[in-house]
Amino acid sequence: MFEDSPCEGFQPGRLETYALEFSKAIGPSGNGIIIVRAGEHGSLTTQHAAKSVWLPPYYEPSAVKVIDPTGGGNTYLGGFIAGWKASGDIHEASMYGNVAASFAIEQIGLPSCEVSDGEEIWNGTRVMERLAEYRARLSSTGKK
Repeated sequence: MFEDSPCEGFQPGRLETYALEFSKAIGPSGNGIIIVRAGEHGSLTTQHAAKSVWLPPYYEPSAVKVIDPTGGGNTYLGGFIAGWKASGDIHEASMYGNVAASFAIEQIGLPSCEVSDGEEIWNGTRVMERLAEYRARLSSTGKK
């Protein structure tokens, strides 16, 4: 991880090895959660007591809706916490994180938000509809 020579390209297996090692030292009894926000490569979430979860980003890197990635990773973390609170499952929480990040990168600055009938609408899209669409897409690829 802290080598003098740069790595050749993105190495998800190596990143996962480091994350699992770090997770052993975090939280009570070494069951902390490690989240690696990997931008165009998606996200890795691991917990020593559970398996690692690699999920693709909501948008492909070349998507025209991706305007500015600034803040996407931090927004992912907020979405992850909301998903963790709702489910207690790292896979589900990771999906929430990727969907939340998708709203943050669709424009420069903050996304627009409104509430209609008790449901959040970000950038004109219902959050839970986007989550359902992402979940279905992952399911069709065997990721959930």
